[in-house]
Amino acid sequence: MCYPGYHFNKTVGECTDVDDCLKPDACFNDEQCLNEEGRYSCILCDATKSDDSCTIRTICPPGFEFDTQTPTRCKDIDECAIFRNICPRNKECRNVFGSYRCEESRCPPGYEMKSGSCHDIDECRLKLHACEEMQECRNIPGSYRCDDRQQCLPGFERDSSNRCTDIDECQRFGGVCQFDCINTIGSYRCSCPVGYRLSQNGKSCEDIDECKMNPLICEGFCENTIGSFECRCEPGFERKQSGECGDINECLAGEPCAPDELCFNTYSSYKCMKVNCPPGYTRHNG
Repeated sequence: MCYPGYHFNKTVGECTDVDDCLKPDACFNDEQCLNEEGRYSCILCDATKSDDSCTIRTICPPGFEFDTQTPTRCKDIDECAIFRNICPRNKECRNVFGSYRCEESRCPPGYEMKSGSCHDIDECRLKLHACEEMQECRNIPGSYRCDDRQQCLPGFERDSSNRCTDIDECQRFGGVCQFDCINTIGSYRCSCPVGYRLSQNGKSCEDIDECKMNPLICEGFCENTIGSFECRCEPGFERKQSGECGDINECLAGEPCAPDELCFNTYSSYKCMKVNCPPGYTRHNG
């Protein structure tokens, strides 16, 4: 394998310089291309002035950059130093001339390569440990250990085995919730029955106004009740078995009119009309 700017010449059996000036787009149209070992330069001269008024642009191959200390020279780019984490965690970055390689890390387990040397991995800080919730992770060189906490976390207490165990707040503190108390690991939560929702304090429950939340929940009008709601019909209507509101026939429900009046049912109401019977007759409904 040859370095950038060179290619393998089968005739001579070795790497020889690539003449980059043979590329049609090596330089701009008004520049002169000058090929050099492993690189090339683009030269722009002002024809109206002396030969000293020329601008030289040194073009470096991939993996190299212009050396500001030595004009017209290219120097290798140390990708490992410039680009951190360029290789996976389990790989080691090794700079080579014109490039870099990701090699198997030479660090022991629990260490990683940084800036050419092995550094301890803090498994606790990086959450790479397997400690239980009641345990505390302590980083040690090359590994970590899980210690029982000196003080238990809130919602835990030490048992007879000196281990931190969950406190059942629902059982220990009666009445902590207005309705149902549900124990959780390290805490608890309150729940409400249907028709209620948890208030801002997280413990008591408040009624849900279903009528306000869903104005179309009823046909007719909705009346909120504690923990529920009722659908009522407008005056002159009654609720049928289907749940819909239907007109009430007041004339069949009784005798709303005077003895000398006839009852006529109307939509949502009724009318009474006075009727004079001829001599020898009396009014009879139905």
